Amino acid sequence: SVPSWINEWEDLEFLYLSNNIITGSIPSTVSQLQQLSVFAVDGNLLTGSIDFLWKLPRLEYAYLEENKFEGFLPTSISVTSPLLVNLDISGNKMKGTLPSDLFTLSALEILDLHANDFEGPLPSNVPTSNLKLTFVALHENSLTKAIPTQLGKLSSL
Repeated sequence: SVPSWINEWEDLEFLYLSNNIITGSIPSTVSQLQQLSVFAVDGNLLTGSIDFLWKLPRLEYAYLEENKFEGFLPTSISVTSPLLVNLDISGNKMKGTLPSDLFTLSALEILDLHANDFEGPLPSNVPTSNLKLTFVALHENSLTKAIPTQLGKLSSL
């Protein structure tokens, strides 16, 4: 498991624990790692909430795919995680609706939320000037309604 004393590494910027057999939940003390910019725990057997993630002000890369995480994305992800470049939480048990400001993250290049249980419409607030977003995977969810026209106009996608 990820030890609860991990917050003692207060200057930690990169945490790579991918593709092991780590079990349990991520301790809430991870949210005290205020310098953390890369959090990679993909390919494990982790459970519980990822609410700690939205308390990391310098987070740029989040790789949490292929675990058993549950919960919701924050209502205003551009407020909690404005520096996100890559968000991959595919293959988990996440649910709820997608944040309305999801596509307004100005640094976002890769968004992979497939194989969860997100529902409702895709956010329609898509700035067509976004030239960074190159990859979006939303399949294997319960999303409804049409794909926003603005999303189709992103030339880098």
